[in-house]
Amino acid sequence: MQTGTVARTGLLLFLTAGPLLVFLFLYFFGKNEFELDRYQVHSPSFPAAYQTKALLLLPSQHLITGTERNAFRNEANRVVKFVSGSAGSIKILRYGLGADTLADPVFDPIAAGYLELPLSLANLVTKDTLLSVINAKGERSEKVIPAPPRAFLFDETHNLRGIYGLTNSLSVDTLMLEYKILNQP
Repeated sequence: MQTGTVARTGLLLFLTAGPLLVFLFLYFFGKNEFELDRYQVHSPSFPAAYQTKALLLLPSQHLITGTERNAFRNEANRVVKFVSGSAGSIKILRYGLGADTLADPVFDPIAAGYLELPLSLANLVTKDTLLSVINAKGERSEKVIPAPPRAFLFDETHNLRGIYGLTNSLSVDTLMLEYKILNQP
C-alpha cells in the first residue's frame, strides 16, 4: 500500500513541478523575437527630419470617398490615439497626391505633418498591386496590398514593413501590433 502512495505522490510532484520547471527555463533562457515582412520597396527620399524608428504614412481625409469616410475616420482615430499614447518614437504623416492645404480633423490631436508621396510610392496609393515580399524566414513571395485608403509603415532605414487597409479594423489591429514590434528596444 505504501508503494502505491509513494508512486502517486511522485507522479503528482512531477505533474505540478514539470510545468513550473519549463516556465522557469523559458523565463531565464528564452527570448521573444519577432520579425516583420520586408516589402521590396525602399524610399530613401524622405526628408532627414523623419529619421525615426518608425514612419507611418496615413492618407489625407479629403482623398477618401464618401462611402468609406466614416470607417476611415474611426480607424484613423484609433491609430492616432494608439500612437500618441505609446512611448515609441514614431512620426505620423499624412500623404496626398499634389499640394494639400486642407485642414484634416483626424490628425489635429497630434499635429501630423504633410508629405507629398515620393514617386516610388505614389502608384501604391491609387491601384491594387502585387508586391514582392520577404517573410521572416527569408522566403520570397508576393502579397496583394489592401484596397485604399492605406497606411504605410516604414522602419528607420526607410524600408517598407507593412501596408494596412484603413477601413478594416482587423488590418488596423495588425498595424498597431506590428508598430509595437517595430518599436521594441
